Amino acid sequence: MEKPIKIVPLGGLGEIGKNCLVLEYDQQLLVIDAGIIFPEESVYGVDLVAPDFSYILERKDQVAGVILTHGHEDHIGALPILLNTINAPTYGTTLTLGLARHKLEEAGVRGFHFFPVEPGDTLHRGPFSVRFVHVCHSIPDGVGLIIETPVGTVVHTGDFKIDQTPVDGLPTQLELFALYGKEALLLLSDSTNVDKEGYSLSEKEVGEKLEVIFFKAQGRIFVVTFASHIHRIQQVLRLSQRFGRKVILAGKKLEENIQIAERLGYLDIPPGLVIPLSRMREFPDQELTFLTTGSQGEPMSVLYRVAQGEHKQLKIKAGDTVIVSSRPIPGNERAIARILNQLFMAGAQVFYQEIAPVHASGHAYREELKLMINLVKPRFFMPLHGEFLHLIFHSQLAQGLGIPRERIILAQDGDIIELTPLGFSLVDHLETEDLMISGKGIGDIGPQILRERMRMSHFGAVVVLLVVDPEGNRLLERPVIVARGLSEEGEVIERELQELVEGYLATEPQLMEDENTLKEAVQRVLKHHLGKSLDRRPLIIPLVVRGK
Repeated sequence: MEKPIKIVPLGGLGEIGKNCLVLEYDQQLLVIDAGIIFPEESVYGVDLVAPDFSYILERKDQVAGVILTHGHEDHIGALPILLNTINAPTYGTTLTLGLARHKLEEAGVRGFHFFPVEPGDTLHRGPFSVRFVHVCHSIPDGVGLIIETPVGTVVHTGDFKIDQTPVDGLPTQLELFALYGKEALLLLSDSTNVDKEGYSLSEKEVGEKLEVIFFKAQGRIFVVTFASHIHRIQQVLRLSQRFGRKVILAGKKLEENIQIAERLGYLDIPPGLVIPLSRMREFPDQELTFLTTGSQGEPMSVLYRVAQGEHKQLKIKAGDTVIVSSRPIPGNERAIARILNQLFMAGAQVFYQEIAPVHASGHAYREELKLMINLVKPRFFMPLHGEFLHLIFHSQLAQGLGIPRERIILAQDGDIIELTPLGFSLVDHLETEDLMISGKGIGDIGPQILRERMRMSHFGAVVVLLVVDPEGNRLLERPVIVARGLSEEGEVIERELQELVEGYLATEPQLMEDENTLKEAVQRVLKHHLGKSLDRRPLIIPLVVRGK
């Protein structure tokens, strides 16, 4: 009996970001991408979220290779976590590996093995033969994959669009998808913009709109975009040179990516065009362009601090033009709206996607997705990279093009699917738990910590310090109470709680014999009192110290 190929999505299904997919045949794994995602606002204090790599780590000696489709954070951001624990060859195009290498070195990961590939190359790893196909996206050097397996051909589009007038002159290689991917066993396709009718805007059209804005601007121009959008950055540099403006880079990640892209030949920066922020006052406003980050409303970004008036050197003023050249990542809309309001209130003229074509998505719209399906004509279809509604819409689109519902795989993160030319089945589901990244901590924040942070944010916190004699018979000092986030009358509440705890323990001295019993009792008494008097449930943290 013919062995099936296993498809194991670890991220990117039911969400936009955190992309990671495993193909497995005869106990050999091919890992495609290892990305991160920005957390929801309710996930307090968490900076990033990465996939649960347990399935890969348990089989780390069976990994034939790691394939990177492009250099966006939602595809390479978790690579330091993965490659810190497995020793597998990693393949990608020059820019993708350049950005990934910087991430790994920054994270202190050593001993990784990178191998550059180019569109048109074919890689042979174990039972997999992978052909790399150039695709247009919002970062150069993106690729789709045509993967030959013993079971049949699997086509993975990567993140793609069909841009007939790309800035770098390199359109998506549709001819290779049609030639080598036609009548594939399975098509795995990007679903991000399946809810958008028609065709995506060309990057060239964005450049034309930016040119009009540059021509009319009388003061400083701030262009806010993704640090990885090399094509957009190149267009801003060219326009600034044409209109006699110096360019100031504001944002560490932006500067790093520009340095990498220029060194690898993906950016052309004329000498003297880019100047440091310290030289800003040497030029009149109409001769300055600021390239900055913060298009997603990130609290520590340059745009956020400028809009809030917290940046030491930059302030928005009347006469400034601000171009927010990006689209909101789902979940960031409110944060971006707050910044836009602040920019308008400061007197700037603001252009953003909803009112002007200053951004082109890197993801295919419905007509482009239809074209990909029709070119490949797959036997089975599986939508990727989207919230569940996007996966549903994409499956309906495929059905409209003649793919029967029973040949469409609607999966979720953690599903294990077995596929042969005769059919597919869901054979198991992994109970995955996302890795929370907070500062330098990775995976040290679980559900309990998140619940505690949520409670503190909603109701505040009460810390109780109890100094008990060594025999556990009595308090050596009055309880020390610190209440934060409960009320403006914090001192009054602290005194009230101090008297409550002191009086309670005077009547129940036996509780002090056991530390855990004492903590639980104090928590219970304070919880009941605060719930009744304030209708609040703060986080209560009792600390017990044995005195001398």
